[in-house]
Amino acid sequence: MKYLKSLLAVCIALNLSACGDDDKINPPGGGGEQPAPGRVVHDLALIAPQAGRELVEDFPVSEYLDYAPGAQPLTNLTSLDINGPDLHTFQQGIEVGSIDISASPRVYQPLALRLTALDSIVATEQYEDELWYVTGTNEIFQRHLTSDETTSWRLETSLTITELGLDSDDNSDIWGYDASAHQVIRFKPEDEQLLLYPLSDNMTIQGVSYLGQQLWILASESGQPVVMQFDVSEEQVTQLNGWYVTGFGQAEITDLTIFSGEQVVITTNAQQNNLVLLADRDKLLGDGPIDDTGELVVQNRYTLPDEIKQPSGLWYTQQGGWEIVTDQAEVYSLNADLQIQTRTELAFASIHCGQGCTEAVTSKDGEIFVLADSKLIGHFTLSEQGYQLVQEYPLALHEEGEPPYEFLGLAYDALTDRYFMVSNSDDASQQDWLFTLDSQFNLVSRQPLSYTGETEGSLNEYTAMGLYFAEDALWMVSEQFTKVLKLTLSGEIVAVYDLLPEDMTMPSDLVVKDGKVYLIGDHENGEPVPPLIELTIE
Repeated sequence: MKYLKSLLAVCIALNLSACGDDDKINPPGGGGEQPAPGRVVHDLALIAPQAGRELVEDFPVSEYLDYAPGAQPLTNLTSLDINGPDLHTFQQGIEVGSIDISASPRVYQPLALRLTALDSIVATEQYEDELWYVTGTNEIFQRHLTSDETTSWRLETSLTITELGLDSDDNSDIWGYDASAHQVIRFKPEDEQLLLYPLSDNMTIQGVSYLGQQLWILASESGQPVVMQFDVSEEQVTQLNGWYVTGFGQAEITDLTIFSGEQVVITTNAQQNNLVLLADRDKLLGDGPIDDTGELVVQNRYTLPDEIKQPSGLWYTQQGGWEIVTDQAEVYSLNADLQIQTRTELAFASIHCGQGCTEAVTSKDGEIFVLADSKLIGHFTLSEQGYQLVQEYPLALHEEGEPPYEFLGLAYDALTDRYFMVSNSDDASQQDWLFTLDSQFNLVSRQPLSYTGETEGSLNEYTAMGLYFAEDALWMVSEQFTKVLKLTLSGEIVAVYDLLPEDMTMPSDLVVKDGKVYLIGDHENGEPVPPLIELTIE
């Protein structure tokens, strides 16, 4: 054998003391064989990104998690990878776990794994029911989770493998980083080939990911995090893109993974907000697929009370006050001077409403209707104890074979007693729809978003963060491209108004009244809540 390969069947009997160490892997033949050296393919230059090319935070995944019983909090994230719908994490010396990112709510589950080498493992990747890991030596390990068997390959003696990357659909190529020789390695377990790509610069490598014939490297250039994308064609590796990662202060970025094409997720060594989806700043704040009809100009900024954190929904009441819901499942009732009159922690009957659960609010006859991200509407009425749940309305709006839709905005037309929602998709190729619902939230109609003019890109790139009915039209705020769109009640986009990112970086909901647009926005932990801003269309 070119590389020393060994297999250990771990005893599953209850008397574990008779089984020996479940991590002890003995090479065959007493370890006398010597691995053959790897083959250098070509040097790999890491080209620094152009100035202004940046990846920024798009969604703080770790801030919107529930934890399964017995799970350890994510405070020491070391490795990260995607396996199907599951986001797999590794905390060195603590545990391996997973998050089904397609579920709602998103729950972190620890992996039931007997592995005493957790302290020595430095990087992990999961492929189906296989856990691959390295320990900072010249060995690569493959743990079969269903049988508790471990296979290992001992590579070239001088290697010190500290990073690992596998395609979530294929384990025929194992990518890694050799810290001792500052080179990328590519190992093929089937025929035990080892290919080497020496790096011709001094960037510090902090993560490796591989998906769909593309290699991604997380590095640090003079303390500045950098993400680089490479094309892999047979044995040739060519750099395609590069970005600086900004907005994380002194936190160290520890790993990355890629899903849905070019969506980058990172981990950091921070205690909070340490698992984050990134977005290309140019795409996030670009022009969008439709030319602007006009622009939004700030007229006033109204400071919100400090108690209000991460507002997600806004409503203007008939009495001239405001209702604001937050990511913490709270609703604040404010008077016209934005002074808090009541605060209620909303309690639903069928779901545990954790961080990021509540998205939008409407009001009629002194009662409120709150959209939760678990695809239901809660009807609440005001009592001496605050808002109390009256009824829940589950939303079953997707047809058979379709993925469930995500909704972040809710609009209401008091004249017809109808509600409106626009679906949000992560994939620009997936159709977004305008849904019209009756007073009991039954489906009246659904119509695709449309536009009669020319477009550059997909209409589905817009993100319906908030929705409001006014002037016989629907008004939608999109965080993507920071725009406010005007739609007909049949889903046709008739106008697009530009919002400067510096006026509201993460808009979350809007109200339109008296010819003016009012916006609230989200913010990160530790940052002040953005003001309620009043804008005119010009």
